Amino acid sequence: MYFVSDRTTGVSNLYVEEIGTKKVDQITNYDVIDVMWPETDGSQIVYIQDGYINVFNTANAKATKLTVEVNSDRWRLRTRTVNPKDFVHHFAVSDNGKTAILEARGDVFTIQNDDAKTINLSNTSGTREMYPQLSPDGKWVAFFSDKSGEYQLYIQKAEGGEWTQLTDKLDKLVYHLLWSPDGEKILFGNKEYSIFYVEVKTKKLVKVDESNFLKNDEFYWEMSDYNWSPDSKWITYSFARLNRNNQIFVYNLEQNKKYEVTSDFYDNLNPSFDANGDYLYYLSSRNFNIQMDFYEDNHVVTTPYQVMAVQLRKGETPPFAESIGLEKKEKANALTIDIDGIKERTYPLPVEAGNYFYLKAGKGKVAWCSIDKFMEDEYENIFKPSGATKWTLHIYDIASKSETVIEDKIAN
Repeated sequence: MYFVSDRTTGVSNLYVEEIGTKKVDQITNYDVIDVMWPETDGSQIVYIQDGYINVFNTANAKATKLTVEVNSDRWRLRTRTVNPKDFVHHFAVSDNGKTAILEARGDVFTIQNDDAKTINLSNTSGTREMYPQLSPDGKWVAFFSDKSGEYQLYIQKAEGGEWTQLTDKLDKLVYHLLWSPDGEKILFGNKEYSIFYVEVKTKKLVKVDESNFLKNDEFYWEMSDYNWSPDSKWITYSFARLNRNNQIFVYNLEQNKKYEVTSDFYDNLNPSFDANGDYLYYLSSRNFNIQMDFYEDNHVVTTPYQVMAVQLRKGETPPFAESIGLEKKEKANALTIDIDGIKERTYPLPVEAGNYFYLKAGKGKVAWCSIDKFMEDEYENIFKPSGATKWTLHIYDIASKSETVIEDKIAN
């Protein structure tokens, strides 16, 4: 009797047992990848191991790895013309709103809004460039390319020209680069749940932090929830903890040190500094308006997320309170974060909770997207956006304490 077991090393191998004597022998010796899906015709056993088909001959006790060649016309590999607009993977807009940059089929394109002229900046065949981003002054484009075999970070002048390689030791899939506001550093994450930044002039690579936990088995396969402070001296980010709730931190570049902004008691996402340097905003899943499913006795949280504001400096009037007699301090020129007591200086915005995502802060305002309910199609659109969506944009003005809802549906 032949069977598969992991009894010896924890890796599944093929074994044989003599029916009469009950003697068991191991007949394959794989030490990393399991033997899977064995089938037999009575004299041979076919199985899968490490993606290959193997055949074990019971007569001579030998296993052979098969080489399979499938004849094809290879029509998918032939030269052909396609419209790149149907294959857009990533897009972004310059700070002044005059230039759009996008990546489609592995090439980087720029589009000027004054003449609608499209320029292929990378124009490479056989390599893929991805996640292009314009520098704050619009003079440089940063992107990842696998031209060396692994994805590395490059920059190029916005009008085209030679590439400058900034990294050479990255060995994991990378995501979502983000220029610092001063244009001197570039932030990005990778599939190993780590965050890095690169100093553009010196090409120095700095690891900010890493998580050991996967957020979600289906939608979250990366580390990409991070933002810069307006003075480029702080980074804020969130990542998953042991309980799969995201926790928010701030990281000081000069001190090379991180500080907690939240605990992991709630799921906290999308931290973003406002451009004035007064607040740090984020989304927090802490509204437990639970509805019960009477058929399967499951609970559904219909509107989980609240928009939260963290006051960065202590001793100031809370943002949504009437004056309580605190002396108004003169604002310092540099962004200041008083770490002591920062968790206690956290306030919910006076707006209703909802199904919120993609929070971003501006100068005296904070914006986020919403959707009426989360179903399978909505999750697919959020985590794998295809362009046309049904998202609603909310903008909250801190000074007037008013919320504006844009009725036209948006994509990002």
